Amino acid sequence: MPKDTINELFELVEIAEDKSKIALIDLVRLILMYEHSAAHVVNKHWQSIEVSIFGYLQCMDIKDAENKII
Repeated sequence: MPKDTINELFELVEIAEDKSKIALIDLVRLILMYEHSAAHVVNKHWQSIEVSIFGYLQCMDIKDAENKII
């Protein structure tokens, strides 16, 4: 996957909300399956992963079937 496309994906992850953010996080998960793309993600976007993804997932109420944010 081209690096520019990955960069654009992370721009979208940072601003997305609710179900759109969950869908984009799933795309990031799929990208991480490929070594070349994963290296770029980890090296360039680790801070975004910590803030936009891990922070978001920590705020989710996993007991709620609708997966809404607290």
